[in-house]
Amino acid sequence: MNKLSLSLVAFLLLDELVNLFSPFSSGLGLFVFLIFFVFMHPLPLRLRFNDMAGNMESYLHTGLAAILLIFCYSLLASANSPCQGDYVFSFATMFIFTISWLLFEIYTPSLSKTKLIEPSHALVGLTLVAVFLLISTLGLDLYELLLKGKVNRPSGLYLEPSHLILYSAPLMFLSIGDQKTRPLAVLLILLICVLAFSATVAVLFSLTVILAMIHKAMNSSVGFSRKNKLIMVVVSIVLLAFYLKYEVYLVDRLYGLLDYEHTTNWSSLVYLNGWLLAYSSVYHTSGLGLGLGSMGCSELINYDRVTLADIMYPGSGGLITNLRDGSFLVSKIISELGFLGIMLLLLALLRLLQILLLGFKGKFDLELVGIIALVFTILFVRGLPYFSAVIVYSWLLLRVFVWNNQSRYYPVHVDGK
Repeated sequence: MNKLSLSLVAFLLLDELVNLFSPFSSGLGLFVFLIFFVFMHPLPLRLRFNDMAGNMESYLHTGLAAILLIFCYSLLASANSPCQGDYVFSFATMFIFTISWLLFEIYTPSLSKTKLIEPSHALVGLTLVAVFLLISTLGLDLYELLLKGKVNRPSGLYLEPSHLILYSAPLMFLSIGDQKTRPLAVLLILLICVLAFSATVAVLFSLTVILAMIHKAMNSSVGFSRKNKLIMVVVSIVLLAFYLKYEVYLVDRLYGLLDYEHTTNWSSLVYLNGWLLAYSSVYHTSGLGLGLGSMGCSELINYDRVTLADIMYPGSGGLITNLRDGSFLVSKIISELGFLGIMLLLLALLRLLQILLLGFKGKFDLELVGIIALVFTILFVRGLPYFSAVIVYSWLLLRVFVWNNQSRYYPVHVDGK
């Protein structure tokens, strides 16, 4: 039995629920997963280090040095920011990131030899997502019980429909990409999309189709099999159906981005507000940013009211929504790391495009294309915390892919071969 696969599915299903009890709003789910992750691997860390080739050790040293530099930069930014040095969040964020990065890098060689999530396990996870969504739609919602208040839209194991789509997306791509699990997966995905419709669905699936076409155009050796063509047709039909049903809603959201002073579309205002928060954070810190974990500090907002705040909350004195995350991840990264965050984002985007354009050994991989689309969606459309299960799984999958295709990305193999 693939215990890693089961634990990753559980991580995707329960992460947001577990993080309700986290003092840092994120990271508790990852901490629990890391305990199981290390426990499930038979080789001790000492043996792992001793078995490493010289190039791998050098790579780890370089990575740790880069992390240390980012940490020092974050502390400098915190000291310089109007937040008056919110060091606790910087220390906590960098500690969790360093430990998880180091563990995943050490275990990458063994992870590259197995399937991170089995399609059958993904289907079970997707079934649970649909079941809990149906139960919450019928009136018994977990978050209403735990938070003792009414939620905006019942979404089963997640706080809102957009989070449900993002967290379950890896399970969707995996189960629909396997011939045995595809029939039931299609039905479950349709049920989930109907009960928990979100514009995130249209963005994610549309972007997946677009990236698949780009991948095909840039790699003549990659052909779409009959089943993959069928999948694209089904996805296109579903997207068209959603567009026809929610045309006014979607058009109003897009219009709101262009004319925010006259729109009443909440989502458009929140999205624009994320960009303004990022700009404000960079501008008032001379480009350094606020420091990791410091986005949304009240000191910054006190002297720099964002224009959209009074539009969203008339007469509230400038209360701003999505203050700590900007509603999408790019806003948070730029706010906290300033120009360094912009540079890191550019490097990450270049690597994602490199993976997409260099191809997958002549074989189309729906899961990998879907995960790249998912990462773009989280970065620019609807964000999640740094240590959410979706980001961790995407990181693992892409890292394993690069490891298995080292000759395409490194002039010398990382493992020294």
